[in-house]
Formats: sequence, structure tokens, C-alpha cells
Amino acid sequence: MTVQTHSEATEHLAESVDGSETAASQPPVSQEWSTRRATITGGIAGAFFGVVFFAGYAATSAWICSSSLVCGHWAPIAIVSGSGAAAFTVLGAAGGYLLRKVYRLFKVM
Repeated sequence: MTVQTHSEATEHLAESVDGSETAASQPPVSQEWSTRRATITGGIAGAFFGVVFFAGYAATSAWICSSSLVCGHWAPIAIVSGSGAAAFTVLGAAGGYLLRKVYRLFKVM
């Protein structure tokens, strides 16, 4: 019984399926899904933390505004909160993608 590495097993499987070397150069479907899953998870986490942080920002702004005599319009608070939550979602997705790539780069086995 011989032990094969992941890349050797992938090459052997690709050669046995179609006899060409081109299929061996493509990543397996599980690796592609893993990167996509990391991006989706990062986006969800970023959206959660963005909504929590900017909901706190909006609540604090409304609280401060309610105690002042002269209060501005609510639109700037809503625009900053919405764009901030959207930015956290995008940054979370990008962070998940990059962390997955870095993990794969420094993976020992």
C-alpha cells in the first residue's frame, strides 16, 4: 500500500478519466467550493458586524440628536449607516477570500 499526496492522486484520477494532462491542472471542485464558501461566510460575517456597528452608530446619533435643540435631517445618518454596512459586507467577503488563499498558500499538507 502506497501513500499518495493530494496532487498525485488528482493527477492519477485526471489521467485515468480522460487520458490528458489538462484536467490535472484544474483545481478539484471541492477546492473551488471551499474558496466560494469562505467568501460567502466572510460576507455574512461582515454584513452582521457592519449592521451591528452602524445600527449602534445610528442609535447613538439619534440619541444625541434628540437631546439637542437644533437637529439636522436624518438622511445623512441613514446614508452613512447604509453605506457603512455595505462596505463592511464587501470587506468581509474580500477578507474571507484572501484568508482562504493565504491558508492554502501556507498549508503544510
